[in-house]
Amino acid sequence: MPNELPPLADLTALVRRLGITGGPGERIVIYGEDEGLLAARAYVALDYLGLAGSAALLDGQRAAWESEQRPLTADVPVVASSSVVPRLEPDRVVGLNVVQDVSYALESLPAAQVALIDARPAAQYTGADPGDAVARPGHIPGAANVFWKDNLQGPGAPRLRAPEELRALYARAGVAPGDVVVTYCRTGAQASYTYFVLAYLGYDVHLYDGSFVEWSAAPGTAVGSG
Repeated sequence: MPNELPPLADLTALVRRLGITGGPGERIVIYGEDEGLLAARAYVALDYLGLAGSAALLDGQRAAWESEQRPLTADVPVVASSSVVPRLEPDRVVGLNVVQDVSYALESLPAAQVALIDARPAAQYTGADPGDAVARPGHIPGAANVFWKDNLQGPGAPRLRAPEELRALYARAGVAPGDVVVTYCRTGAQASYTYFVLAYLGYDVHLYDGSFVEWSAAPGTAVGSG
């Protein structure tokens, strides 16, 4: 599937090349030139490897850094490779079978302590806009829609909204305190930002990495609309 995490060996080699040690006192700050999608994707990878406890996203990303006239450099740092051994957290990333069980629980068991969040734009959630490579437009039954950009303060301001606003946003989508939350989108990128936000808020969150491209093409899966 597009954008899925690479094999464990490749991820391990990458974090070693970056000099990440996983040791006490280490701090990993992630940023990008976009509104945070790629940075959040890196956070998910670190969480999968058991290394996200010391990781954070730069609030506002590079745009905020530049707007505050903070220094930039073209120098490329020399980083010593590490020998870090990941403490794998495989259940951070879930597959189609797990999401089928979640969807069934949401449709059949009103008291299920689980929530499924679709991070795509509303038009893709309803099926009005199928989205690239989507076999059957719509959404996974039982999922609520919270567009990933709704986590931000607004256009041109890629900073997170206040924690109490974010909690209210997800409460309106049916996420209750103590819920296990699974997030997905079209290919896993937008859902990675939602994953980061829910982890930041303290939820037990998981990413369906195959997301709706996989779900919509899989035989026997139901698709909701509207």
